[in-house]
Amino acid sequence: MVRYAAAKLFSTPDKTAIARGSDVRTSFKNMREVGGAIQGGDCIAVSSWTADIPTISGSFAGLNLKQAYKYLNAVLEHKDCIPFRRYKGGVGRTAQAAKHGTSQGRWPEKSIKHILRILKNAEANAEQKTMDGETLKIRSVVVQQARKNHRRTYRAHGRINRYDGHPCHVEVRAAVSVLDETFIDLSDPPPQVVLTSPTEHVPRNKDKDELKGLSRQQLARKRLLAIRAPPAAGEAVVVEGKTFPTDSHTNVTQTIIDKIPRRLHLTPSHPLNTLRTRIESSFPSFTAINSLSPLVTPKQNFDDLGFPPDHPGRSLTDSYYINKDMMLRTHTSAHEVQVFRDQVEKWLLIADVYRRDEIDSSHYPVFHQVEGARTFDLTTSEKIKQLEAENGAMEAKLTSSNIIIEDETVVGVDNPYQIEHDPYQASLVLANLKHHLNSLILNLFATPAGGDKSEPLRVRWIPAYFPWTGPSYEVEVLFQGKWLEILGCGVVQNHTLVRSGAPFGIQSAIQR
Repeated sequence: MVRYAAAKLFSTPDKTAIARGSDVRTSFKNMREVGGAIQGGDCIAVSSWTADIPTISGSFAGLNLKQAYKYLNAVLEHKDCIPFRRYKGGVGRTAQAAKHGTSQGRWPEKSIKHILRILKNAEANAEQKTMDGETLKIRSVVVQQARKNHRRTYRAHGRINRYDGHPCHVEVRAAVSVLDETFIDLSDPPPQVVLTSPTEHVPRNKDKDELKGLSRQQLARKRLLAIRAPPAAGEAVVVEGKTFPTDSHTNVTQTIIDKIPRRLHLTPSHPLNTLRTRIESSFPSFTAINSLSPLVTPKQNFDDLGFPPDHPGRSLTDSYYINKDMMLRTHTSAHEVQVFRDQVEKWLLIADVYRRDEIDSSHYPVFHQVEGARTFDLTTSEKIKQLEAENGAMEAKLTSSNIIIEDETVVGVDNPYQIEHDPYQASLVLANLKHHLNSLILNLFATPAGGDKSEPLRVRWIPAYFPWTGPSYEVEVLFQGKWLEILGCGVVQNHTLVRSGAPFGIQSAIQR
């Protein structure tokens, strides 16, 4: 499941929360029936323990999250069941299925626990978008078959039976049922009314009436939503001690603003700081840049790098805007042109970046990137010979190291040199880039990747496409038996140097 399957069904991403699980190790057939039950494509009747759940029918009349939690937990306690309608071969009968209009049902505990985790993830994504999780309704549950896996069951007397697993991909999409939400700021105490006479009428506190009957968890959620709501148009936003006016583009929340000063990559003893120092030690001759402000203009973030006007990264659903003229960087490349304009020949930039991503096991609105570049002046034969000698020394060192490099890439029509570059000079720059990155990966992964120092580290290069480099490549390392993508790299497009006005010839870059 490489994309969200139901993406085209909903045109309001700001009012939709999505979550998914890939290669979930539970039965596809059981998960399909669980998803059908909470989506509401099958009829769910009122029972004694679900007096607040209405009778539902129709392909988009799903339960809200509170009802789904209550229903699934009741199934775990065997107070209700999951009706089986499609994959019902061999499924036993139970009286609990009668209220669902069928006679066959089960209590698939493993599938229910997985879907509960995914629903919790969707609720967290909703809160990140300043939506109240209690107003969410499950609009779409997509369950797809994943690649089957084959395992073994070991029996007595040395016998081995085949055991086939049938995992699945699951995706849940929930949307708010009420589009106009009201956020109450509970940080200030309610106004006090002072009586001037015994007969004076005291007006009712409307805010207090709205909070009446709410549980402690609901009050906490309302406070959280009030904090995460973007400022209203016309209000000022304070970021890093600077005050900015807001407009229709403003979508940054206070939660994101509060994360800017943390600078985890500069915090002593933090894993990100440890990783940063190891990377910088692999490039001792490079200038380390790691304290630039994340505030940039859309021109720096997009225009200077050649992003087209209709690029999806410019949209309000993908990037955080302070206002139409200022935003939080979405990548470290936003500073690339400026660094080249300062005529830094070799540099390494590490910083936090911000994107409006859905929160899951591998995505978060704030993460860190490493970017580096080196420029080459190859205008004389002596400088070309120096680069040839440097490449030869690095290649000899890698050959004697415990590393296997799989590089069958070729420069051709699909991944060509730039027309502004001399092919031989570009090949020298590209070879220097590969040697530096292979040495970096050897420094980072040699011991932990193999576990045993006697096993060689395996690295492979794959052709790729990036709009700001050419030729372009991705690099993977075999880590704990799986190929792990580490970085993207290539020779930076010549127009970047032209925009910066840097007096150099060819440049190579890495980014991740």
